[in-house]
Amino acid sequence: MPVLSNLIVRIGASTDDFDKKVNASLGKIKRFGATISEAGQALSIGFSAPVVAAGAAALNAAVQMESLEKGLAATMKSTTAAATELEKLKEVSKLPGLGLKEAVQGSIRLQTLGSTADESRRIMRELGNALAVVGGGKEDFSEVIRQLSQMAAVGKVTKENLDPIVERIPQIAAIIKDKFGAAALG
Repeated sequence: MPVLSNLIVRIGASTDDFDKKVNASLGKIKRFGATISEAGQALSIGFSAPVVAAGAAALNAAVQMESLEKGLAATMKSTTAAATELEKLKEVSKLPGLGLKEAVQGSIRLQTLGSTADESRRIMRELGNALAVVGGGKEDFSEVIRQLSQMAAVGKVTKENLDPIVERIPQIAAIIKDKFGAAALG
């Protein structure tokens, strides 16, 4: 029997080492699984967050465009006329330094001040071209339209309104000086 008990002890001892190695391997497999799971979650969040952000931006743009369309329709007193004008403004918005939002807002402001839709587009084309010459952009265009609107609303040209325009479109200074004299520039 001593041989049999010796064999049982050896088999028992051998399985202890085997069990330790299996448990160590299982631990490694579990850690690997957890790492893969974390990576999957990170990828999911990394992919989902930009998709959600893009969806929110698209929704915001659609709401803003609808608001502009309604403003144009109210200004023009007809949704049909506004739809036609919007198509024309899409062409104006292709000018350097302009966008559709700026073109629609500019048209609304200029028409509110008494310009026709055609005059508004012509004014915006001229301003857009003048800004493009000096590298101006959308913000510059919006500010020039705002200053022109303020001057028209007050009914007079003020230095406070003229300075931001001249700053953005320096060519205007030469025209004003030629037509009205240097004193007109303050």
